[in-house]
Amino acid sequence: MGIDAAALLLDVTLAATVVALGWRCVITADRFETVAVFIGISLVMAIAWTRLEAPDLALAEAALGAGLNGALLLAAWAETRGIEDGPAERRIAGPALLAATTMAVAGAGLAPLVGAEAGLAAEIAARLDQTGVSYPVTAVLVDFRALDTLLELCVLLAALAATWQLGAARPLLRGKLYGPVFVAYVRIALPLLVVLAAALLWRGATSPGGAFQAGATLAAAGVLLLLVNPAGRVPALSWAYRICASLGVLAFLGLGTGVTAVTGRFLDWPLSHAGALVLVAETAATVAIATTLALLVVGGRPVAQRGRVGKRH
Repeated sequence: MGIDAAALLLDVTLAATVVALGWRCVITADRFETVAVFIGISLVMAIAWTRLEAPDLALAEAALGAGLNGALLLAAWAETRGIEDGPAERRIAGPALLAATTMAVAGAGLAPLVGAEAGLAAEIAARLDQTGVSYPVTAVLVDFRALDTLLELCVLLAALAATWQLGAARPLLRGKLYGPVFVAYVRIALPLLVVLAAALLWRGATSPGGAFQAGATLAAAGVLLLLVNPAGRVPALSWAYRICASLGVLAFLGLGTGVTAVTGRFLDWPLSHAGALVLVAETAATVAIATTLALLVVGGRPVAQRGRVGKRH
């Protein structure tokens, strides 16, 4: 089989672009440029994951890396303006050493996999008809290793609880992005993101998508909605946030306990109702992931505003 020159050129260009952007991200002295370059890396990596036939990772990279992480870094940039940077050599040495160490460890761990078989793909395909879904990634996440997914939701919930202990949330970006152009953009993007999240959730049973990608997309919509608020604050609906953030854990625990009475095993969905149960679990997880990620970007406990925010002129 011959080598596709165009595909090879694209792959080399993607790899070189990631390296060049990474280097620029480290050496630049401008914090805003660093954030912008980091968002660019995430977008290029989303294309790279697509080229590697990993659409689930590509969706997560675009929503989390370029979306939520970008908003989080912009908020950090807004809070640190005016702080002097150290010498460039000092900034480069630490990340370069960390990157080299990470690459060495990753290379040593992945070396034995070169030329190995396709892993558990055959075993998963053989039992796919017992899961209620036809997409193997969703089958693994919500059926074969549903307990791991439950624990991951617990980790997200614990991270949110720890973040809330740090104090009250500050205004995100202090409303700096509020303006007619950005508001017009959000009015177009917001409904599209909500529809996209619903489509990713629904399609997760048969194609790339599912709770995590849908939740990350919905969280990005929530952050956009917050950014057009002149005060930059989250409404103080603490009980609603607690319920939504806990919904994934509660659903998995409740459904798991219920099916134990039927199958005798925790989170082992009965075949006759597997599809419906997986959809309920995925929907609850989507709401929990979206709420948790959006509140983590806010970076504190939402509290009631004191006083009245004046209108912007």
